[in-house]
This record gives sequence, structure tokens and C-alpha cells, in this order.
Amino acid sequence: MKKIPIHWIGIVFLLLITFVIFTAMNLPFGIAFYATCIGQLVIIFTVSKILRDDFTANKTVKNFCKDQQDSRK
Repeated sequence: MKKIPIHWIGIVFLLLITFVIFTAMNLPFGIAFYATCIGQLVIIFTVSKILRDDFTANKTVKNFCKDQQDSRK
């Protein structure tokens, strides 16, 4: 997996923390509302970046199940 989606996840986390601080400080509703809207857009963008990421795995579900059975022995 590329590192770019990880940065976007960090940005979403920071936006959520900012929103919590805004609500705790009783800032005007408009600021909190627009921060929430921007956060929603960043989440959508982050999910689309992750889903469009060029990632291939060598293991399949069948390999995973086989690994689980081997570890139980």
C-alpha cells in the first residue's frame, strides 16, 4: 500500500480532533458546521484514494485459512 492514503487518514484524524475542540470551546455554529462538511469531504476523498490504490496481495483467503489451521497444531 502506498503511503499517500495514510497521510489522508492523519488529516481526517486532525479534523475530527479540531471539531471536538470547536464544540468544547462553544464556537459559533457556522464554524463547526463548515468544519464538519470539510471533514465529510475529506473522508470521501480518503476512501476513494484507498479504494483506487494499486495494491496487490500474494495471499488469498484460502492461504489465510490454511495458515490458521497450521498455527492450531
